[in-house]
Amino acid sequence: MILIAGPCVIESRELIMQVAESLRKFNEISGVEFYFKSSFDKANRTSISSFRGPGLQRGCEILAEVKEKFGYKILTDIHESYQAEPAARVADVLQIPAFLCRQTDLLVAAASTQAVVNIKKGQFLSPQAMKHSVEKVLQTRSARAYTPQSGAASGNTNAAQNSACSDDAEICGTQNGARGGANDGSLVLGAQNSCGTGQDAQNFIHTCSAKSGAESTAKNTATPCAARSNNEAQNTPQPNLSHTCSAQDGSISAAQNAPQPSGEGMHDLARRHGVWLTERGSTFGYGNLIVDMRSLPIMREFAPVIFDATHSVQMPSIGATSGGDSRFVPYLARAAAAVGVDGFFYETHPDPAHALSDGPNMLNLQQLERVVAQTLAIQKALGF
Repeated sequence: MILIAGPCVIESRELIMQVAESLRKFNEISGVEFYFKSSFDKANRTSISSFRGPGLQRGCEILAEVKEKFGYKILTDIHESYQAEPAARVADVLQIPAFLCRQTDLLVAAASTQAVVNIKKGQFLSPQAMKHSVEKVLQTRSARAYTPQSGAASGNTNAAQNSACSDDAEICGTQNGARGGANDGSLVLGAQNSCGTGQDAQNFIHTCSAKSGAESTAKNTATPCAARSNNEAQNTPQPNLSHTCSAQDGSISAAQNAPQPSGEGMHDLARRHGVWLTERGSTFGYGNLIVDMRSLPIMREFAPVIFDATHSVQMPSIGATSGGDSRFVPYLARAAAAVGVDGFFYETHPDPAHALSDGPNMLNLQQLERVVAQTLAIQKALGF
């Protein structure tokens, strides 16, 4: 079982070290894969005057100290693409905040590192919609990743995205007049900390876009691909790489010759390539969330699922800050354990009432120990 715990935000070095010391016992539980969590910046606070944290540089220094002293794996969240690479030097897991879970550039930047990518489900999305966020990471991270086979539209739609995926290949997603792919072009991705993929699994990812009647190349890419209106795709070959690109002429859109996905299911691909999903509740009217337990097995079809029990009791934007009711954390956690998940996320603090962020949701350290014991017992009883 994956267990993620720590204070919402890095309030100070002293607090982080205090909490890290108190969490040692969880890193020693048999069958538990423990991650220490805290944020260097809370860029999504309700008020501009709310405490956000020490920032990227100082925050990563403190997290690196935790990692060195306690031997913990580290999880932290990022809000902007430029934060991915420096944060991943320290963090084993980069977390995509719920409100940003569809941001392609952010997902691609995180996927371009060696860290596991944990995508929190947006409060505004159905669990089925999270499939697409997982696909963005998989298609960036590995040329053997799942490629959706949704068929080809005709007429004026002209969308042939994700048209090809071949072994050890570049991925070229083609669309009519639309921008696609990573900002930084060819990506050389090691797979350390990516759930079992070896260092030799380097993948060179290239996305290009094709327009009718004109050559269109992906901006800033190392291996440009041009597609013309006569459906000829001109490629720049690279050593030891194959490059497949499907083009269109403005009237007929077809993803031709796209191979079928391998027998490996999407969940297993996500596990192998280091992609997780996290449930944290769905918007229920104003200022409230509700957890639909059906979302857990649905999202588990796409990736390993973490249940965020503390943010699921949040009451968003109550006044100048978000409220919450941590009394319900144990109930929701036990329910999720009974349904079956791959891990749990709990924010914890020595004194939640005086925490600088998300205090009403967080558990104190004594409560955390009880809840973890209960969920482990439930999962053991049910054979998870």
